[in-house]
Amino acid sequence: MGGANSKKIRVLHGPTNIVNQMETLAKGLSEKGVFCRTVDTYNSFLAYEKQYTFKGIWPSKDATDDQLEKFVKNNLAHQFDLFHLHFGLTFIPSQKDISILRDEGKPLVMQYYGSDIRSLKAALEINPYARVKRNILPSVFHRKIKACADQIKYCVVADAELEYYVKDYYEEVFRFPIVIDLSQYQETQPKLNSGVPLIVHAPTHAHIKGRDTILKVMEELKEDFKFDFQLIQNCSHNKAKAIYEQADLIIDQLHVGCYGALAIETMALGKPVVCYISDFMREDYPSDLPIINANPDTLLAVMKSLLSNQDALPEIGKRSRKYVERVHDYAENSEKMKQFYERILNSLT
Repeated sequence: MGGANSKKIRVLHGPTNIVNQMETLAKGLSEKGVFCRTVDTYNSFLAYEKQYTFKGIWPSKDATDDQLEKFVKNNLAHQFDLFHLHFGLTFIPSQKDISILRDEGKPLVMQYYGSDIRSLKAALEINPYARVKRNILPSVFHRKIKACADQIKYCVVADAELEYYVKDYYEEVFRFPIVIDLSQYQETQPKLNSGVPLIVHAPTHAHIKGRDTILKVMEELKEDFKFDFQLIQNCSHNKAKAIYEQADLIIDQLHVGCYGALAIETMALGKPVVCYISDFMREDYPSDLPIINANPDTLLAVMKSLLSNQDALPEIGKRSRKYVERVHDYAENSEKMKQFYERILNSLT
């Protein structure tokens, strides 16, 4: 194949749309001249809108591995130059598609998000408050990551925490932030609801977000402060977003140690966000990170301080929006991903 700049790059993303990254990145790449399509074989209650779905006839969910292998070889391999995989998954459960695509000379990229590579043992090495979604043995994560890394050279992660888990496996780890289309998030400054602030918590996973601790703290705060508290669960993304727009303060999580998609989206709306940032991650983030740091031991004191000084919240919200504009904008970051793809494809020539 000629150099990556000699023709339009064609990329397929799949097989699952974690925190809407496939669609957002596909939009950004398309605007940068990359032909980009997505395949999402997993359904989510978040119900993200899909604009860049692969138009070909995808095999049914009942298709055998043999049928899927033939489809990958006879259809996908010849339509795309590069395959960008997400969440440690591939299009075929057996992951035979990796070797099929490699035999066809197609480079692959694997992007991880957190729970797909985060074992409790490894997380506790850099985060004393760590919790995980599934307490899977470290050896299981090792086998899963190694199985991919033995066949895929390139890995994408958002931050230093995730890089910590995969750096010893992949030939190259590319740091790329969670991206957001800011045109879909209009800044709405906290209005403090006539002295009664609305505090929102949206635990996609109650255990690792620290929901029980947050609920306990909210009850204790009621003795001294007036506020409304709303818990968002099992709600579509659009419906949840409408609630975030009315919020004065967002509580994200108390155990992960880094901020993720919820914090980014709500900061983009101009909301102050409370979230636990570990010492390990604090050293990696920009010094102007506007997130209000709190862990399970400090949340009560942090919330008392915030509710006693509500006039400070709008300014934190403004800084939050500016931070997301600078760090997480999909358009600017999509150019970096395009350059990453070009470098990979040019290395084949």
